[in-house]
Amino acid sequence: AKAGAVSISQTGTTLTSGASAHGIVAQSISSQGAGGNIAITYEGSITASGMDADGIRAQSQGVAASATDFTSPFPLLSGTTVPNNGDIAITINGKGIVAGGAGDGAAIRFIDGRNNTLVNYGTLTTSKGLDGITVIGGSGNEVFDNYGTLEGRINLGGGVNAFRNHAGATIVPCAVLELGGASA
Repeated sequence: AKAGAVSISQTGTTLTSGASAHGIVAQSISSQGAGGNIAITYEGSITASGMDADGIRAQSQGVAASATDFTSPFPLLSGTTVPNNGDIAITINGKGIVAGGAGDGAAIRFIDGRNNTLVNYGTLTTSKGLDGITVIGGSGNEVFDNYGTLEGRINLGGGVNAFRNHAGATIVPCAVLELGGASA
């Protein structure tokens, strides 16, 4: 069965501490079909200060099956590398800050997903500042539209990825942009 969609719309301040204590976790996972879509809209600030803690962590994952394997319980599903994952859309509104923690903590982390988007109007950073990986992509396609401030590095992972820094947006010097996969 297909996993359900996840929708989160939140304003305010979120503070977490402790190892892997993420600010927001949104998952849609199916072991028998397609992963559902995820939509997160946040206005405010998230600080996940613990070791390996992400500000926002989103995952959509479904099972793989071949379109020509009619013995599979899901013969009509695509057989691509991210076959049945849903789309993940994250929007950071306002002037807030989303900060990941120490270690491998990221402000935004996509896990799996198919066509993933990040629209940022706030500030994205980690407790490691310029040395931290602020945005981490998954195996799907990622498009990151920055209208705010990016402090630190991005690694968009596999897939076909794009990063657009719009007029008036800021990338703090020394930021490394690893677009991974094929770039659009």
